[in-house]
Amino acid sequence: CDANKSRYDKIIISADADPDGLQINCLVLSVFINLFPDLVKAGRVYVSIPPLYCWGNSEKDFGWTNDINKVPANAKNFHRFKGLGEMNDDQLKYFLVNPDTRNVMQIEYPADIDAFNNILGTSTGKNELLRELGILVTE
Repeated sequence: CDANKSRYDKIIISADADPDGLQINCLVLSVFINLFPDLVKAGRVYVSIPPLYCWGNSEKDFGWTNDINKVPANAKNFHRFKGLGEMNDDQLKYFLVNPDTRNVMQIEYPADIDAFNNILGTSTGKNELLRELGILVTE
């Protein structure tokens, strides 16, 4: 794969904002990093960061967060999205399509590809990472 021959300037991976969606993002990123490294190294691969919580009635007053504690007490028309399929057309356009309002993160090629694949390619690697981050506690 030659990034210079690609007809796309940006490849944006989008999945739900919940843990399952994050797992899907990791799996798709693993494919790009291992099979299309030139696209990643050229800075063309991105991951969208969709909202888990949203409020407001239109693009003029939409607010969002992925932390329930940051939702304003006076938020009107509050939603907790179970997935991207629950978004209305205007919400989908605002949060994922419109370049001026979407939230995307550019992916960098890992410095240690073997460590990356060990973490994402095995349950052991994922469990070790989760322990290091304090998400998984062993007794």
